[in-house]
Amino acid sequence: MESIPSAGYTGGDVYPYARHHDPFVYLSDVLGSSTQAANVVPFTQLSGDLSAGSLPNFAFIVPNLEHDAHDCPTGGTSCTDNDKFAAADNWLKSNLDPLIRNPALANSVFIITWDESDITDTAHGGGQVATILVGAHVKPAFRSSTLFQHESTLRLVLDLLKVAHLPNNAATAQPMGEFFL
Repeated sequence: MESIPSAGYTGGDVYPYARHHDPFVYLSDVLGSSTQAANVVPFTQLSGDLSAGSLPNFAFIVPNLEHDAHDCPTGGTSCTDNDKFAAADNWLKSNLDPLIRNPALANSVFIITWDESDITDTAHGGGQVATILVGAHVKPAFRSSTLFQHESTLRLVLDLLKVAHLPNNAATAQPMGEFFL
């Protein structure tokens, strides 16, 4: 497992990186093990892993606040939502598109999900949150009408990794198998 924050990560909150966007740094297995903590690496590590043919089974990539549609792309305080979305879109095109197209990752599943919806959308405990699945085994242009929550995303990750024990609400979460061929 690699947890890969955006470039510039130094282990704490150093703007524009927000440590709380990487849940792995809070897991007791990571907090209690320098070996596991060493798996939390900068995004730049992934290119080296690709070159060396030593890819992790799982990678969690987090854009920084200027590229995740939260903050203004230049760190300022005055910009439009369109500016924020354009910065996020450009980050995805520049950073994830090459990974999706990389032959070494042809059997991978990329899960692109947002952590929140529009602030006025509170249905089902948090509103409608976008999630996009990409990969050779994912149905092209498929759109589900099933209600999924973040626990379903955790269940999907664990199912893809063939982890038998599903913790807490992941055990009863709606599975996301309908997205696959």
